[in-house]
Amino acid sequence: MIADDRPKILIVDDDEAFRNLVVRLLSQRGFEVLEARSTRDANLILSKHKLVLLIVDYKLPDVDGMTWIQQLRDRNVSVPIAFCSGIWCDQSTFNWLRNILRVALVLNKPIDPQLFVEVIESVLPRPRQIAPLEESESGSIPAIDKSIIQVEYEQILQKFPGSAMAKAELDKIINSPDTQFESLEKLKMLRRKLEVEEAVNVAKVKYLAELGQVWPVLTKDLRQYKEDPSNKIAYSQALNLAHKLRGTAGSFHIHRVAHAAGKLEDMLQSLDPTDELSSEVIWSEIFRHLSEGEISIREEREALGSFTVSENIIQLIKVLFVGDCPSLSAMASSEAVTGSCDCTQVPTLEKALSTVRNSPFDCMVVGPPLSAHPELMKFTQEVRISDENHQAPMILVTSSESDYSEAELKYAGFADFLSDASAPALLAASIESLTAKRDLLKSRVLLVDDDEVLTNFVGRVLKSNGYVVDALNEPIRIMDKLAQFEPNLLILDVIMPGLTGYDVCRLIRNDARWRELTVLFLTAKSNQEGRANAFRAGGDDLLSKPVLTEELLARVSTYLQVAKLKQTQAEVDPISGLLNRNTFLRRSERLFDGQSGEFALCLFAIDNFDRIAQEHGEFVAESVLSTMGRLMNTRFRPEVIKGRWGEKGFALCFTEEDSVTVALLVKQLATEFAAIPFIGRDSQTLSVSFTPGFARAPDDAVVFEQLRDIAIQRLLDSIHARLS
Repeated sequence: MIADDRPKILIVDDDEAFRNLVVRLLSQRGFEVLEARSTRDANLILSKHKLVLLIVDYKLPDVDGMTWIQQLRDRNVSVPIAFCSGIWCDQSTFNWLRNILRVALVLNKPIDPQLFVEVIESVLPRPRQIAPLEESESGSIPAIDKSIIQVEYEQILQKFPGSAMAKAELDKIINSPDTQFESLEKLKMLRRKLEVEEAVNVAKVKYLAELGQVWPVLTKDLRQYKEDPSNKIAYSQALNLAHKLRGTAGSFHIHRVAHAAGKLEDMLQSLDPTDELSSEVIWSEIFRHLSEGEISIREEREALGSFTVSENIIQLIKVLFVGDCPSLSAMASSEAVTGSCDCTQVPTLEKALSTVRNSPFDCMVVGPPLSAHPELMKFTQEVRISDENHQAPMILVTSSESDYSEAELKYAGFADFLSDASAPALLAASIESLTAKRDLLKSRVLLVDDDEVLTNFVGRVLKSNGYVVDALNEPIRIMDKLAQFEPNLLILDVIMPGLTGYDVCRLIRNDARWRELTVLFLTAKSNQEGRANAFRAGGDDLLSKPVLTEELLARVSTYLQVAKLKQTQAEVDPISGLLNRNTFLRRSERLFDGQSGEFALCLFAIDNFDRIAQEHGEFVAESVLSTMGRLMNTRFRPEVIKGRWGEKGFALCFTEEDSVTVALLVKQLATEFAAIPFIGRDSQTLSVSFTPGFARAPDDAVVFEQLRDIAIQRLLDSIHARLS
């Protein structure tokens, strides 16, 4: 239990790893450390707690740290502040932070943990030393709305009514003395486990049906080889089949069948047809294990009983409905929607925002009366800030003409608009279409294995955890498949006909485009020799057969995070958080080549940027760039491509929007950006604008390079006209 009298420190930083480090360092020194990833969350905590220190990062998702500190001082908030930044402060900025904003400490990242604790304690009274707090995974225990726990509980009961695990674990969680935060975390973890269990059961039904046909084939091959030891085809087929069954059945937790298949493989490899005495003993054991395997298959099928599930149950789209009118509730509960969607409904924008922060959704549907709410525009931006990937599509359902223009709603990020009188099937189609586009931005895993059963099993487990998965059962087609699917990670079987996994990996590593692709080998040989062979062939790691779902998910998650970090470092501008110029151009050109309708490219440059940097310093200039990046990332629908273009320029790529709408959307961006105050030197308030240049297809050009050059020229012409 947290002691009430512990001094409280608030860290405001959207880097969870850094927050966790600070929590661990300072909690051990007797402080209670509260966490916020945005200034909005921080303001809420400030209103409820008396703090002894604020630790504020420079780059925050909603407003930069210096601007927020200025706002706090304007509100006469006098709490001591430690300012953190990954950029070294020049002398004038340091003096401004210390003397004008009254910042107690200016710290640079990366920090030295020991020195960090020392300097923090130097500006604070040493708290009473207490036993270290047993922390949650995030390092803090935030307040949780009880209704969120109830919703999660009821959804688990509704979705998994027949699960023994659900019934056993739910009662333990609800009746435990845990905090609300701990209970919610356990419920979410239980839900993930149940989804994986369901995914395995879905694939297991199909696999057991196939086993009933495959096992007799194995028996037939073995009998043919016993009758004719020179029949190498029968021997090879039996050995290969036993090897596959050993790994795949084990992955489904059908352990007795896997054990029987493993014994068969081992005995076949040790069989010496010339030694009649030992051969007879081994054949006796072979047929005994064949019988055990057949019996085990029957028992597994009986144990699974009448379990049936639709093919896509583990791929349900998580949809949050926001609003409490009867027509929206009817849509959310309609068979057309629930057939493909896992629906949650909340009555208010506040409840929706709280729910999104605790559980990600694939799509959001906002309906009456909230579709005309005066805070709707602000709400959509806060949702985008809460959704770190900024990717979940939003649909607006209205009962009458909206108070907002269509351009305003598209600028806010709504991708489709429906009437509350629309048929539920129309809404279901819209959800499916929009989330399918989002899938293009999810992590992609390619499975290469000639065993379709195993790829089906692994694919189902990964799909149930939000990954886009494709399989290739003919390794010779690997290069074509890579170009078509463009995976972020490759899971590659070692033993395959034609090309081994090692050969495939070497082929990939010789292609510059795929040289950095993460490759995990799937093999039954996971000893030191197997690892050495995998690394020698260019692999990154091994997955052992039989496949354990926990290990599979942990390895895939870890390596995809590393791959994403590498991709971000290579493709994302660190200041704005937008795509860098080269990546923006590559993605825009690829979208242009696949687009048959309208296409628009908008380039724009910050006005007077050089003068801002010269007169107000690097921090203010960078604040302008980072603020524009955050604003662009929290506006527009997810399909709009957003990038930084040069030192003071930015770029937007639109599809399926006419020229009038594009101009209105960019005007909305200009208006909102101009309303953001920037604090310059001597506490001077700055308002910043930008100048755009447009090019459209097919009106202006039908080749992307021409469209790009026209947009550049029009931007230069607009800048010249503004200056003249």
